[in-house]
Amino acid sequence: MVLWLKIINNLINKIWSLSIVPLIPTEFIRNHTKISSILCNNYRHSIKRVFVCFVFVIFMILLYEFIPNFDLFCLH
Repeated sequence: MVLWLKIINNLINKIWSLSIVPLIPTEFIRNHTKISSILCNNYRHSIKRVFVCFVFVIFMILLYEFIPNFDLFCLH
């Protein structure tokens, strides 16, 4: 179980580093509101994981909806 969590964590970190989100300047986000500064400072990693998982789920749903022959678990 711990090994799977490490693998998933590494995968999420790799996806995050390749995604466009790191291009958003954090100073710009921090300067806007206190809430976003709190989020950026304290909860950055957990937000990162939630965001990447959310994007992945949306991507899989879109694949499933728009590609007729796409089967999520290859079950026929």
